[in-house]
Amino acid sequence: VEAIMALTQERVIAIRVAEEFKEKRRRATIPMPAGKAIFQTTGPWEDYSTPARDMRFLIGMDELARFCLLAPRQPDLYRLRPEEQPGHLTYRLQVKLRSLLTASTFQYTRSDGSQWTLRLSDLVSRARELEMAYNPNDCLEHRWGAALGSNEGATCLRRAPKGQRNLMASLRPWFRNRYRP
Repeated sequence: VEAIMALTQERVIAIRVAEEFKEKRRRATIPMPAGKAIFQTTGPWEDYSTPARDMRFLIGMDELARFCLLAPRQPDLYRLRPEEQPGHLTYRLQVKLRSLLTASTFQYTRSDGSQWTLRLSDLVSRARELEMAYNPNDCLEHRWGAALGSNEGATCLRRAPKGQRNLMASLRPWFRNRYRP
């Protein structure tokens, strides 16, 4: 959970830096490369997008959930009490994970300059939205997976161009399957 929080804090900074860059350029659209070049290219896209960071975050969240299921299968390694059923340990780990994710909070700045607080548990529940939240041309709220019609998303001022959103949709299976080409 601490590692996921560290990745999240890095992402807060990366998104803020991207927004500052866009403000200096009067919100000019940053060109998006095609295909796997979204992960490693040069120029503003490489500097201000977050696909690799987002992929690491999604994989990390999957690993936390997987740990809750796998630990009971190795009772000696995780000191499972002889009288404890593996399903009980899974449940205890899941409860503890939920508690830690709910207690871990951070803030980001929304498009109107106001601060918004999220929990890591919010990000876990937004995994699907975060599969397409790496484009620096999108508003800050969208980059954090906020629903555009929600209170949080109400301050969204811009979206990535439709062509870029379509390209992202075609690349989404990489994120859904946690596969970096």
